[in-house]
Amino acid sequence: CHSSAAAGTGAIRGRVTQAPGGTTPIENVAVTAFELTCPNYGAYAYSGSDGYYVIDSLPGGKYAVWTYNDSVFLDIFWNDKWTWATIDTAVVVSNDTTENINFKLPVGGRITGRVTMLGASFSFVTVTAYDTLSDNDYEKDVYIDFDSASYEIKKIQTGIYKVYTTALDSFAPEYYNNKPDWASAYPVRVKEDSITSNIDFTLSVGGKITGKIK
Repeated sequence: CHSSAAAGTGAIRGRVTQAPGGTTPIENVAVTAFELTCPNYGAYAYSGSDGYYVIDSLPGGKYAVWTYNDSVFLDIFWNDKWTWATIDTAVVVSNDTTENINFKLPVGGRITGRVTMLGASFSFVTVTAYDTLSDNDYEKDVYIDFDSASYEIKKIQTGIYKVYTTALDSFAPEYYNNKPDWASAYPVRVKEDSITSNIDFTLSVGGKITGKIK
């Protein structure tokens, strides 16, 4: 099992571009290669201004390869795969370069809205969009320093979501459209490369039950 890259290693090379056409390069995307037969070794490289990247000094083996970026683009595994269960592996051979491990990244959808706190001037709130079809979730932490604050959750796949808030203070959790629980939660539809706006919340202080245990 490799603990570090050694002499006689190989490389992975490819290009990161914007879907659907795949002609516009995307810069500064991290591409990670992780050896499946020896999980102690992995490496990454960033795409350049032309979209190309090279991950070198890789021991021979089978690799999962995926992207990560902090922009608006969705991250994917190589060969347009979305989950670990469906990945295709890239084979690295010593003293050779595995070419054309390319990625076409679509622009993700976005959810925007505003969170208003009744009866508080400061709070910390998490807004979560939960995909009802694939069990993916997307979170955004919101800091409210007066009565309300806007939020944006980006890089979301096309799907139907239930959006809810949780707070650290005494505010009751709430689903979008003033729904109290999952069963009654209003579905929010999101499409890639589009904005679903006005997903707003108004939170109020929850009640308390007090007593003594004897």
